[in-house]
Amino acid sequence: GICRRLQTQLPGCAMSNPRESDPSSEVDLYRESERQFREIHDWESLAESGIEIADAVQCSPHFVIATGSAGVLGFRSIPDAYFIPTALDDKQQIGLAFEALSEFIEPPNKTNLAAHGQVPAPLWSHCDEFRKLRWATIGWQYDWSSRSYSSMNTMPDTVSRLSSAVLRAVGIPEVEMTGAIVNFYHGHRISDRLGGHIDDVDGDSSPLISVSLGLPCIFLLGGTTRAESPLPVLLRAGDILVLAGSARLRVHGVPTLIVPRDLLPKQIRKRRKMGGGMDAADNSSCGQSCRCTTSTIGHARVSCSKICVSCSRLDALQVGCIRLGFKQVESPHIEDTIRETLRRTRINFSIRNVNAPAQIS
Repeated sequence: GICRRLQTQLPGCAMSNPRESDPSSEVDLYRESERQFREIHDWESLAESGIEIADAVQCSPHFVIATGSAGVLGFRSIPDAYFIPTALDDKQQIGLAFEALSEFIEPPNKTNLAAHGQVPAPLWSHCDEFRKLRWATIGWQYDWSSRSYSSMNTMPDTVSRLSSAVLRAVGIPEVEMTGAIVNFYHGHRISDRLGGHIDDVDGDSSPLISVSLGLPCIFLLGGTTRAESPLPVLLRAGDILVLAGSARLRVHGVPTLIVPRDLLPKQIRKRRKMGGGMDAADNSSCGQSCRCTTSTIGHARVSCSKICVSCSRLDALQVGCIRLGFKQVESPHIEDTIRETLRRTRINFSIRNVNAPAQIS
């Protein structure tokens, strides 16, 4: 999202103020839900919390089979929101991450680092600087101070083709996507989160497409005001979420990442007294047979993502249902480096159509 910062968060999204959106509301249920996840940073703490989350791997009743292509889910209580679990397979995730790391964060695209002086190139190869990277913009470039779009770069063909394929899959008329923000969440920094906001600055009501790579996270999908309790959704590497129609202006955000324990700060590891742990997926609650997929990137706890195929709600799921080619990585060394980056980082693409005339005076 694109908006003003009202709390500790990644820059780049329009926050929803409860007093602005609903003057009669005195309770911020969205904020209360965010606080529930404040001490949750890994699979073990998530399990111990007892918080109910919408998880496609666990055959969550919050999902229903959508009317689009096979592999597309809808939300039982949230119209016009679509979820495609593991839409991108392992090879596709590597290719898209390679383009993001080698091209999308380089000039002429803007990043949060550009305002602080000269940025080393290529940025990805400079570890200390890369760990400071929080966002990059592609297509229409956003001016954070004026909250408006200032200039237009060519939208990467990969992102355009991906957007078209996603909209076709969910059965929405295709719209040309002209801008995106690429957010980088670093696992070693537990403060990396995205505060609750509404994407209302684009001047357009076209669908918003969110593509996840790397570390899993909790995504809160709320109502039209912060007075409504949000639904926590578990997003994994390769998952794609689409907010269209009435869902386009819902409050949403990322209160926490799910990171490998070796990335947690020492004080958290000591406090939790980690000895055993939940490094394997627990699908016992489903009670159904499962199959293993080939998507392994960003899944610190499992060697494969187990998608239940016996549950009636999820029997259409398939891995890599977005049939699209990405840039190939020729060097095994570079591929290994990308995999390690994704083990430590969440990369999220928030893709939208920018109504430029409404933004530029």
